[in-house]
Amino acid sequence: MYDYIIVGGGPSAAIEAHRLAMNNASVLMIYKQPGGTMSMMGSRRLQSYCHELELPDSAIGLDNFMSQLTFSPTADEYITYVSHYIDNQPVERIIGDVVFITHDDNVFICKVSNRQGVDGYRATHLVLATGIQPKRISEALYQFNTITCFDAYKLLIKGNPALREYKQAIIIGGGNSAFQLAESAAAAGLNTTILAKNYLGVFPQETNDRYALRAPTQSVIERIWKSQTDPLITPLNFFIYTSLAFYNDELVVNLLECENACHIANLSINNASYISSCDNTSRQNNTEKQLCISTAETLFISAIGTEGCIPENDIPSLKLNHEGFVDNVKGKTGLSGLYVCGTLAGARSVNDMQITEY
Repeated sequence: MYDYIIVGGGPSAAIEAHRLAMNNASVLMIYKQPGGTMSMMGSRRLQSYCHELELPDSAIGLDNFMSQLTFSPTADEYITYVSHYIDNQPVERIIGDVVFITHDDNVFICKVSNRQGVDGYRATHLVLATGIQPKRISEALYQFNTITCFDAYKLLIKGNPALREYKQAIIIGGGNSAFQLAESAAAAGLNTTILAKNYLGVFPQETNDRYALRAPTQSVIERIWKSQTDPLITPLNFFIYTSLAFYNDELVVNLLECENACHIANLSINNASYISSCDNTSRQNNTEKQLCISTAETLFISAIGTEGCIPENDIPSLKLNHEGFVDNVKGKTGLSGLYVCGTLAGARSVNDMQITEY
């Protein structure tokens, strides 16, 4: 029996393991792999800056794990940093997958699948730091073998033979992952289009949200501009759509000119040769156009966002709210002894994670 079981191997799990161990609690960490979901990104740079990713009381700074002094580490570099941090905590660690959680007589039991089979581990307190998962792909996109952004990170590697069956990539979503994947798709030689509901903005004059588009997206915006004027650069477009529909073997994208007024959308809509005006040309006196995209040899990627990831369980109160995380007050849930942290608690970056109150 442990005082605390922490499920997760990312930065939030590492921070809580450190805090609890410093209070002399007996702690067991269970995770499938160190670094959590970041492993899917490989050598790509993370979308947060170095100072946002530092872990408290780290014996060795993050910059010592980076091959170059840049704004952001690669995922591989950060995973090595987090792993080193965890390895130096006085806690027990198990590599495995928590397949089910039960709660009975004030005791939490985590059933863990590993190479030896399924084992159960018990604790009086449970901390979930299980991170995020992609939001569900819409039913309309399933028919075209649409993949999630997580799978796309693994697929879109330059030279990957699996990409030979595709000539273009359609990425649905407008956040950092959509832009980062667009750059990877274009670098792999695929004609690439981002379809977004809006443009979040990256520059200070465009947004006050520091968690909108991050610095790495600036290079993608530059690539969109250059691809419109340089025929030697793989085409990369950005459109803001009002609706999507599939007819026969085409994706029909409805666009309003007024909603595509931002720099990259305006440039794309003016240069696209495959856009036509609709018969119904007015919506509040604004021109509506249609973008018709063949689905043949097309890679569809859903990058519409993420939500918290919760292991299977029999705890009625353990569920996601409408914002995609678990309701909590400074990490405390409605069930005594159950805590959430990191993105599962609503955090958007390592440096804005709330301190859990135990």
